[in-house]
Amino acid sequence: DGRAVGLVFGREGVYGKALPIAVVEPYLRGHDIKWAAQSTSELTSAVEPKPGTVRTNPNDGQPYVWIPPGEVRMGCSPGDNECSSNENPPHTVRITRGFWLGQTEVTVGAYKRFAAKSGVSMPGEPGFGLTKLNPGWTDLEQPMVQITWDEAKSYCESGAKGRLPTEAEWEYAARAGSPAARYGNLDAVAWYAD
Repeated sequence: DGRAVGLVFGREGVYGKALPIAVVEPYLRGHDIKWAAQSTSELTSAVEPKPGTVRTNPNDGQPYVWIPPGEVRMGCSPGDNECSSNENPPHTVRITRGFWLGQTEVTVGAYKRFAAKSGVSMPGEPGFGLTKLNPGWTDLEQPMVQITWDEAKSYCESGAKGRLPTEAEWEYAARAGSPAARYGNLDAVAWYAD
């Protein structure tokens, strides 16, 4: 946001040293520099976005939300009687670095722009029986479906200039601090069959 977070010292073409605000600010007081913080703890909070901050990624036009570091209890939630054997035993995973995660599913529009730039073909339209659910991929706001893991990875790396989240990162973000098995009443929060 235009405020200094530190200074790099050295000569052009020669390796220098980077010093944080907490070290250099006392020596440069009175030089009309707008500092981001006055101490290391302030600097950390000034540099890292607040949890839940949403920003639009200029590479794909999609909204991304900041997920801070933390811990998640992965696997079967207490009291969940629908757990699979691969969800046990529950275990704690520490997410050591914050990350940006798509706030919504990637839209058809965003994927179409990526496909056009990278020369990737769009998959066949989704359908239910003989009914096309998004004929010709004309509804650009629907979520992109029917792509492989490799195609999703390529979109994240090339189209969004990021990466796919790990399973632990996704579960940590999806749980949002809740140990419950469900976000809410399934009929209210999801489309599903059977």
